[in-house]
Amino acid sequence: MLATTYLPLDIGVSNDRIFTTSCCLQLPRLPRTRPILRRHARFHRRLTGSRTVVEARSQPSEVGEDFGPDRDSSSNARGTSPGNYGNRFAAVRSGAQTRRADLLQRREAYNTELVASGLSASLGKIEPAQLVGLSALFYSAMTAAGLSLGEANGHMGIYLELVHSWDLLSGTVYLVPFVGGLVLAVNNAAALESLQEMKESYEQQLVPVLERIPWWGMCSLALSASVGEEVFFRGFLQSALDGALPLGGDAGLAASISITSLVFGALHAITPASFLWATAASVALGIEFHTAGLGSAIWTHWMYDWFAFYFLCKSWGSGRGGGEAPRQE
Repeated sequence: MLATTYLPLDIGVSNDRIFTTSCCLQLPRLPRTRPILRRHARFHRRLTGSRTVVEARSQPSEVGEDFGPDRDSSSNARGTSPGNYGNRFAAVRSGAQTRRADLLQRREAYNTELVASGLSASLGKIEPAQLVGLSALFYSAMTAAGLSLGEANGHMGIYLELVHSWDLLSGTVYLVPFVGGLVLAVNNAAALESLQEMKESYEQQLVPVLERIPWWGMCSLALSASVGEEVFFRGFLQSALDGALPLGGDAGLAASISITSLVFGALHAITPASFLWATAASVALGIEFHTAGLGSAIWTHWMYDWFAFYFLCKSWGSGRGGGEAPRQE
């Protein structure tokens, strides 16, 4: 390859203007040394199987960079070795993944808040008395379904247990660990991430609705929920599974309580922590139903729900509960 070069031959001045006379020469272009060194390094690696590091001094990216006694060491540290570029690429990729994970987390939190606000807004349009009435209607239908399925499954006589088996003393004894566990979980919600997640979910979805309901509405809501759920899950489902499973004895009882509790927990699974709590509570209620009867389980469930509604409003709400008026600042 040839390079064109202009050589000045004469310089003169005419009419206050400077002019030059030059000639054009074509000289052979000198090869670049860096590509030759790189090709030599690749050829050397092919022959010997070893790795030859070709050091190339990088240009300063900013004015005043790489000046001083440590210039050579800093330049060599930023050499064109493949490992250095790999580390830079890994750092860029890690930063991109972190930003993507943060974006997905923010989007999920926004969607959760949007759904919760929409649910609270839709339920907020209903009057407290109407909300209590709709809940009572729903759980009355659940009670009727449990009684009907029990009669269709061989005259289980659930209505007889519903009338006669009210052991309030046993129900109160079973109530103590329920209340103690709830108070302990609420007061230590900040210590566990799962409890903190349940707290945030309840603050967005459940507590704003409960705060609008007066104390008598909470009592009625807890009563209808306890009767409907205990008749359907304990009176019908647990008893039907205990008689249908081919295990018999304590094994059949344990299996029926476990299956019923898993179904009960899944229907109350707002968060993973609430699923575990509802499943454990269902196991305790299943044991109470087997030992003390359906009325005792209903009493425990009723008192616990009533206390839980009021306590959650006081602890995780705006500081009021039972339909109290907002505090004047």
